[in-house]
Amino acid sequence: MGFRAHFLFLHFYFYEVQRVVLSTLEQVLKRSLGGLGYHLADFEYLHHGSMLRVFIEKLDQISPAAPGGITLADCESASRHLQHVLEVEGIGYGRLEVSSPGLDRRLKKAMDFARFAGHQAQVRLRQPVNGRRNFTGVVRSVQGETVDFEFDGGRFAFDMTDLERARLVPKL
Repeated sequence: MGFRAHFLFLHFYFYEVQRVVLSTLEQVLKRSLGGLGYHLADFEYLHHGSMLRVFIEKLDQISPAAPGGITLADCESASRHLQHVLEVEGIGYGRLEVSSPGLDRRLKKAMDFARFAGHQAQVRLRQPVNGRRNFTGVVRSVQGETVDFEFDGGRFAFDMTDLERARLVPKL
């Protein structure tokens, strides 16, 4: 096997191992937090496991009208619980942070956009639409994996596969 082929094989192998680790980690986090009355809003596994950030919401407050509601005590409780669970599951991490997703929470899945339909968001697409990749506007609706988005220059729909990143715009 030549150097390039070997490099591509290792790159693919690392990507697949990382995907399996993240999928397993997500399932462990969802199951563990659900048992405590929390919903896994999002997580980040950074720098090859040296940092694990977990964003939680209370299960009874998952509605567009009541985002947040997480206290410091909630974060401490979830953090203590996750430390034990992750050790038992053999999932390594260097540092664990648990917090609420915040007012400017990330939108990563179609269900996130559906939940916050009618709210303002900042969206960055992978490919330009009419020469632009960055938009600030209102999430209008979601059909399957397609988001209908209204911004100052009009309205368009994008597929979730075209999304690079998105965040809610906080109302202060």
